[in-house]
Amino acid sequence: APAQDRFSQATLLNTQLRHYFSALRRRWWLFVLSLTLIGGPALFYAARKAPSFQSQAWMWLAARLQFPQAQGYSEEQTSYVATQAALLKSPTITLRAFEKVCGRYPNFSPPKGQGEASRLPFELSVRYSTRNSVLELRAVGPAPGPTQAYLDAVMEEYLLFKRASR
Repeated sequence: APAQDRFSQATLLNTQLRHYFSALRRRWWLFVLSLTLIGGPALFYAARKAPSFQSQAWMWLAARLQFPQAQGYSEEQTSYVATQAALLKSPTITLRAFEKVCGRYPNFSPPKGQGEASRLPFELSVRYSTRNSVLELRAVGPAPGPTQAYLDAVMEEYLLFKRASR
């Protein structure tokens, strides 16, 4: 009995597949039209979008802050790492880093005035985990060399800022 069930199931599947292929042969244009309407705008956007390049780095934060003056107080790991991530993305550090990139790559011009970090041609993102003290940095920019140089300069400026503030 099980062999006959398998035979009847295979026959039913074969019949269904023939119906599907028959319908596809009759209405092939509907399939092509749907593909064009869905994929066309995506292909147009991809063709028109300027290329972007990505550079990644990881920074390990050595230790939490401990204040000897305040008995029993030490900054929580989560807030310390979040503070350092915000510091890395601060306008002070990002603008200094961009000025270094402008020195190495003259086709980039430094922004005019204060608070122009939002107009930089690079996008910097900093991710962190609540379980460790590692920061994942990612810079996206219009060219591979300057993007990598920008990320390196951000890390360098961060370390200089930390040394100067101690």
